[in-house]
Amino acid sequence: MSELIKPLAEQRYQQDIELLKAWDEAQQNPKPERWQLSPRAVVLFICGGDVNGTEIPCKYSARSVVKVATATST
Repeated sequence: MSELIKPLAEQRYQQDIELLKAWDEAQQNPKPERWQLSPRAVVLFICGGDVNGTEIPCKYSARSVVKVATATST
């Protein structure tokens, strides 16, 4: 039973993740150790926004909660 009912978030949103990785590198945003994205990019990934003319869809709408959770995870 190795078949997934629903794709993993990493698979479903791979394009968004790659876009945010490139954006992080171009902006020289600092990343915590062992993180693939900066806290700023994580908030963009979860709450959505415009990155270089590409709209990242909102996945959770409580921006302040996401910012606090991201800040306390670093």
